[in-house]
Amino acid sequence: MKFLKGILYLGLLCSAMTTNAALLTSSDSSLAFWYDNDINNRGGIALANNQLLGTINPYTTNAFTVSFHLNITGARSGWSSILHVGNTNFQRWPGFWLTPGNTGLHSRMSTSSSWNNGFADTAPLPIGPNAWTHVAMIDDGSALKLYLNGSLFQTIDGSGTPYSPSGPINVYAGDPWYNPSLGSIDDIRIYNRAVQLNELRVTPAQVPAPASLALFLLGVAGISLNRLNRKPL
Repeated sequence: MKFLKGILYLGLLCSAMTTNAALLTSSDSSLAFWYDNDINNRGGIALANNQLLGTINPYTTNAFTVSFHLNITGARSGWSSILHVGNTNFQRWPGFWLTPGNTGLHSRMSTSSSWNNGFADTAPLPIGPNAWTHVAMIDDGSALKLYLNGSLFQTIDGSGTPYSPSGPINVYAGDPWYNPSLGSIDDIRIYNRAVQLNELRVTPAQVPAPASLALFLLGVAGISLNRLNRKPL
């Protein structure tokens, strides 16, 4: 019983040492950011004001992909935030909002020439407890494309992107500058390359966080050694 309690304690310790258990690690080195708190389900997390999920390093290539699933449950009277990659309101690498009074998707990507470059607003997205919409923005270095549920919505000039500074870049699910959209977001991925759409339909290969795994195995070995060296009662 003490052995099992020790294993449970170490498991909890490893979880506590993980900055955010929903931040996942993939064997795909180009997957710079992956957030999914329910990898085997479509549930997601509720959007909230100033909800920082983590950070990414600056993009390492002139191509990138941002992908996520969005479930909308209502509309606000003003602009409402969905996903924001950037440290200020004027850094949008990219940023996504819902339009005032309805659920049209408003997408912006800062470039070397404009902090507010972006796509036309979409028609209102569906509302409902299970009305999930998949959003993907893919830049191959020259063309920047927006996809909704796997269908191309619009293509714009992708030159001058991604434009980002040195140092960590914040990733928000509901930014600090606008009210959060009403709904949830799930399976957020940011790649340092232009992916193929079929890659976004499957779950990436996952690997455990090295520090947590090493600590856990070390703890198990320590408990086992202690049991071997312990004198019988």
